Amino acid sequence: MPCLEMGVPLPAEGVGIASLLSADMHPDSSSTGGSKKVLSHVFAADVQFQDERVEGIDYQQLNTWLQQHVAELQRSAAVQATPSDAASSSCAAVLPSQPPGRLGPRDVAVDEASVYGRFWYSNDGLTLESLGNFSSCRANVAVFKGKWMYECTVLTPGIQQIGWATLHCPFTAEEGVGDAADSYAVDGKRQRKWNVKPQPYGEAWVQGDVIGCALDLDAGSATFYRNGVSMGVAYDRVRTMQPSLAYFPAVSLSHAERCCLNFGGKSFVYPVQGYQPLHAAPGQAEQATAAYYCGCLGRLVRLAGEQRSSSGGGSGGRSSKQHVAGGALGAAGTGVVGTFPANNSKVQDDLQQGLAAAAAAPASPSAAVAAAAAQHLGLGCPASCSPRQSQP
Repeated sequence: MPCLEMGVPLPAEGVGIASLLSADMHPDSSSTGGSKKVLSHVFAADVQFQDERVEGIDYQQLNTWLQQHVAELQRSAAVQATPSDAASSSCAAVLPSQPPGRLGPRDVAVDEASVYGRFWYSNDGLTLESLGNFSSCRANVAVFKGKWMYECTVLTPGIQQIGWATLHCPFTAEEGVGDAADSYAVDGKRQRKWNVKPQPYGEAWVQGDVIGCALDLDAGSATFYRNGVSMGVAYDRVRTMQPSLAYFPAVSLSHAERCCLNFGGKSFVYPVQGYQPLHAAPGQAEQATAAYYCGCLGRLVRLAGEQRSSSGGGSGGRSSKQHVAGGALGAAGTGVVGTFPANNSKVQDDLQQGLAAAAAAPASPSAAVAAAAAQHLGLGCPASCSPRQSQP
């Protein structure tokens, strides 16, 4: 593991970690021991100095060290995993074998080429808002046998048709999911199920409801769940195992309607026993990487909180603290973060908590650091998100 060229004048030992960030409060100090303590604490590793007489921190060296450190963690996790897990969690860009009954890339997303109408997308591409009168889209993964599910959180209580469709389902200004043969949908606003003709089904949904869309292609049935409770088998004669009959998750939204899709990149809120997520589960190495970066952010947020408490919330020395802490996690966010998927459930669940904690201390270095981390991780944080729209 390489040594790092870094040297920031920070106070000597024995004054507390929070004070170690206050470099400009001790302008006469030439010791780099404080800098080493802070970085070693944040990264939970022994950060070595190459030349303690050098002023400033060489963040390129820090980033190189961090990449090697994370690679070590990944290799260790892969060795401890089962052979199949180890293969899927390799640091190399090699995808695992295709699961039986599934077609498409490992990471599931909206296929923007399938869009009719216009959508606004969140930064992670999984929260949608219809900007057209009636907008429809499919995911980039299809299934043709087995038992599969995804979840859709209803963010507005209006007309939304959520379900499954083949490539033969036309998307037009008047037709969407469920309006054609071999497509099946539920609409809680009108309490209807849709397969060419609507029929009464289900319960009225409200904002925040999580709709589980379960497709059993072994039995030929489609079932929808509201907040983990089955609304009954909607269709029991779903055609299967015929040419061109692969089913894509698909949604159709009226104007200004919003929903959030979860194909399994995050843990399901209400998993259904026996059904697989469409999104490939993260491997052991990815989980280890996510846990490590979440820990780094958590330690940095706590340090910032200590600093703010000890300084009474003042801004004295803030520029130096931002330089030390912001640059440290900035290195963590550059390049290395891309080695695990942005929609990894561990990343989103834990880092969102870290971002919330950082937002409570805007005067601290953690606020800028958290915003940078959110941008690199694609978490959709308002401070760093750049929402996009589909082309008309």
